[in-house]
Amino acid sequence: MKLKKDETCVILDSDGKEVFNDNSYGIRPFNFLFHKKLELLDNATCYCYEIGGAAATFLILGHIKKVVATNITKRGYELLTKNNVEVEYENMIDYIYVKKDVICPMEEASIQNEDLNQIRVDVENIIKFIKEHKTENNVCGG
Repeated sequence: MKLKKDETCVILDSDGKEVFNDNSYGIRPFNFLFHKKLELLDNATCYCYEIGGAAATFLILGHIKKVVATNITKRGYELLTKNNVEVEYENMIDYIYVKKDVICPMEEASIQNEDLNQIRVDVENIIKFIKEHKTENNVCGG
């Protein structure tokens, strides 16, 4: 399967049936799935445009089986493989950036901690801050 031009995240269940399709960027689809449709992640395959450490954390905690990404950060790859998630990707990237030399704060949160639940809490706090302050361009898709 390959993502269509207007897709950024597609989830297939364990039978290969599409159960979720989204076209938003950043953490949005993973945050939504984790908090509203967690059962869709269990033993599923995620096809996505870009995976960083924060997205990987939500997927791991949701018991994803496999991730197929166009772009994946080193941290995202490390977390997924360390947690026995099968990973395929086209491009390995260092970080997700919000501007040329500014690393996404959610990616940074995933780098600063090894505990997945703490990464999740840190990312959720960043999302809350972004929503409350409506920061420039909703950094990292918060």
